[in-house]
Amino acid sequence: MKHTVNRSYLAILSIICLIVCINSCSQSFEDSGDYKFVLIDSIRLNIPVEPHFVEVKKSNDKILLYSRINSTFYVCNSLGEIILEHVRIGEGPGYYNKSVYQAGLQNEQLVIQDLKKIYKYNLKGDFLEDITYQPAFVYSSSGNIKNGLNSLNDSLIINPLAYSGAVTFNSNKLAAIDTISTLDLINTITGQTYDAPMNIRFEPNSIYKQDLVYPKFLPLVDITEEETIIIAYPYEQRLYEYGLTDNRLELINTIDFNLDQFKLPRGVKEDELTKGVNPILSKNAGLNSSILKIFGTKGKEAFILYSTGVPDRYEAEQALGKYYKESKLLGGLIKDGTLISSGIEIPNNGFEYMNEFQISYWGGNQWAFIQDNQEEQDYYQIYIYNLVLTD
Repeated sequence: MKHTVNRSYLAILSIICLIVCINSCSQSFEDSGDYKFVLIDSIRLNIPVEPHFVEVKKSNDKILLYSRINSTFYVCNSLGEIILEHVRIGEGPGYYNKSVYQAGLQNEQLVIQDLKKIYKYNLKGDFLEDITYQPAFVYSSSGNIKNGLNSLNDSLIINPLAYSGAVTFNSNKLAAIDTISTLDLINTITGQTYDAPMNIRFEPNSIYKQDLVYPKFLPLVDITEEETIIIAYPYEQRLYEYGLTDNRLELINTIDFNLDQFKLPRGVKEDELTKGVNPILSKNAGLNSSILKIFGTKGKEAFILYSTGVPDRYEAEQALGKYYKESKLLGGLIKDGTLISSGIEIPNNGFEYMNEFQISYWGGNQWAFIQDNQEEQDYYQIYIYNLVLTD
């Protein structure tokens, strides 16, 4: 009788384990596979001067746009209606330097950072205050405002490097490695700055340890919904996850992945470099596959935006122009520490040249893309898509 009970017990336990296994496998199957963007709506922007997204995400149903043509910030609601049109370049209280480093929406305020101060305005455009901070590095900016604020909380922001001359020449490469391994944190209330070392030790076979020089070195940074900091570098297929405790970064996880159509980068030798504007590095930037931007999305999920680069059949003596169309923007989706899909096509609605500043994450499965209005010349449209798992 005892053996019969044990056999029955084991049979029931086996059935339970089988059911759990099936459910687990089913869940894994549902979360993996091919993803695509499906158009659900569009919004007309009454901004005729090449706007781009400043921040990678919506902030309380508001979006911040910028046009380099007229150096103007636009705060819009989710319908594309302009709430604030703002430009205040000059000298004196409330006026910022033309070399703006980054900007964003924080606590229902427009926050603009130039090379010395952080300026705050309400959404009517009224100047509220400025805070002087001590930058960790000497920055240079083209004025295109391609950096949005990464807010860790209501007062602390990440201050990623916009530009570093240390990466231009091979002799400064070790200095560049030190520079790109540190995040600068700024308190937007006191102006106090903190150095937060990422403690990244590049492997001996990393391109950052080799003799060749590459055009893109600077880290890509974002924050997940669970307030972990994610960091990636343009040419290395690896994602770093950090937590922040007492203004100190703590490495939580390192995720290696293999993106579809991502090829090894090309560098140049030091003797190929020239001072000043360097066409060789610019050309290499177009040739290479590279990670362009990372998005912390739902929970701890992350979306990786990358370009495939110019095809390998390109010859050095040829013009790059005809090959640029073959350089695609693609996406990869990371969930639970694993790349579950890559090679996700970025929609363009017939717009020939897309870039990473035309893309914004709007929460849930929703994404937004700025493109030319296809019906009205000189106006722009935000196309809204859902990222969905294909059948």
